[in-house]
Amino acid sequence: MVLYPSRGLESIADPKERRDAEKRRARLNIAAMKTLMSLRKEGRLILLFPSGTRYRPWDPSTAHGLKEIDTYLKFYSHMVLVAINGNTLRPNPHGGMDEDFPTRDVMIYTVRGVQKCSDFRRQALKSCPRDADHKQHVADSVMAALRKVHDRTETARLRLLEELRARTRAGGAQLATEGPGNSPAG
Repeated sequence: MVLYPSRGLESIADPKERRDAEKRRARLNIAAMKTLMSLRKEGRLILLFPSGTRYRPWDPSTAHGLKEIDTYLKFYSHMVLVAINGNTLRPNPHGGMDEDFPTRDVMIYTVRGVQKCSDFRRQALKSCPRDADHKQHVADSVMAALRKVHDRTETARLRLLEELRARTRAGGAQLATEGPGNSPAG
């Protein structure tokens, strides 16, 4: 399912192109919400990536949460935060996703406990400045909570990755993450 975030419109300067894009965005998002409502009624779980993209170290905006996350927190009763540490498909800073670098890595998925969306949202809004965008503040709070989970796990992941590299070097092979062009920074 595809959602078209509002920030996807920010770079469109031409008024006609922007109106057309807004109409396309509305159609896509209405269809997505209908699908979400149907899945919700079926009792299905939804996995949502709150930044709308994969993290790219050279582009800080990819660590920025989409303000539409606030709508989902209103719509659902419970949530869990899932941090993904590691990456077996490193983004290519000079190409599209089909040109990304497959790499060997240690992947760790950390899942926090179930929490009420309303409680999380209420807590986030307590620290929101009056003149701030409330929806964006809630999205930023989700991203900050995910960052805490991620950071706690990253030390262990890096230790495991170093152990894997040492074993691989001892065996004479080279990990893909150590080859040219495959560094995390590109």
